[in-house]
Amino acid sequence: MEKSLLISAGLLLFGAAWLLWRYFRLQFRAFLVLLIILSAIAGYLYFRSIGSSYRNPAIGRHAYLIENGKYLGVVEGEGDDRTRGKVWVIRPPGRYPLIYSKTRVQLTTTRTDQ
Repeated sequence: MEKSLLISAGLLLFGAAWLLWRYFRLQFRAFLVLLIILSAIAGYLYFRSIGSSYRNPAIGRHAYLIENGKYLGVVEGEGDDRTRGKVWVIRPPGRYPLIYSKTRVQLTTTRTDQ
């Protein structure tokens, strides 16, 4: 289904290009520029929609401090901080999320301190 749709769209574009070349040679250049611009916009929107569905596999894991093994909470996200560098956003049990440097945190799939 998808291949036949792509083939038919390609044939339609090829036919339009041939007709423009045959009868409207002066407008052919404008057609090519418009085709390139539209394909760039479509590619940008397609890859932007793919990027929004990305989910870090570390989200939802349990975090522990490397220094003493203290349980910190569940990872909710990641980010960059000016002073700490790469950081995890971690929600401790019953509290607001806190930020910890990735170098100080160890992640596990299950909680081991209970």
